[in-house]
Amino acid sequence: CLSALLAAVLNCRERFALPAFMPVLLNVFQIAVMIFMLAGGERLSGGRTPAVFIVAVAVLAAGATQIILLQRAVNRQGLNWRFRRDWRDPDVGRITRMMGPMLIALGILQFVTLLENTIIVALTAPEGRSHFTLLNHSWAFPFIAGAMTAVFQARLLYQLPLGVLGNALATVAFPAMSRLAGTGNRRELGQTVGHTLELALVQAIPAGVGLFVMSDVIVSVIFQHGQYDAVGAA
Repeated sequence: CLSALLAAVLNCRERFALPAFMPVLLNVFQIAVMIFMLAGGERLSGGRTPAVFIVAVAVLAAGATQIILLQRAVNRQGLNWRFRRDWRDPDVGRITRMMGPMLIALGILQFVTLLENTIIVALTAPEGRSHFTLLNHSWAFPFIAGAMTAVFQARLLYQLPLGVLGNALATVAFPAMSRLAGTGNRRELGQTVGHTLELALVQAIPAGVGLFVMSDVIVSVIFQHGQYDAVGAA
């Protein structure tokens, strides 16, 4: 949360490179610790430290590194901040109200994801069973073991263009929209929103078509190795 806050401050100052690199830094830490474990890192700890604990420590270290780098960048902008516990400050209320629409949108997204996961788990055939009874009728389970993993991997694939292209566009566009909205320049704000939507479609449509047309190739290249054979990738 602190990293996101500091990154937002830099974005408002039109400094985008370092905040955009922060997710990459997290991935670097995670990949490095996984390579370390594959190279025998668990043996170095005498096998007493669970692998998930080592990964969790890497995530914590990545977060601390992100905060340090972002804080230094914020300081170079001549900005300093400190914690205050005055919840009656009018700015706190104003920011809370402004967060409302985004909280609702993100909350709906998380709820839909939870609902999807619940449906998949409920309709996946457990071991030793192929049918379930509903309304005095026997129905075949529509999903087999591994359905949840397949959906999770599919989400990662579509999140790649969304995370790289969509987030990059939003990171640059939102501060510009905020400034125009703050000055009351509705005409330029409308033009900026329209232009941003056009760019989003230019990115989203080819990415969606590419994922659809090349789905078999993408899945086989990325997943058909190690413990995934041709049947598992399909």
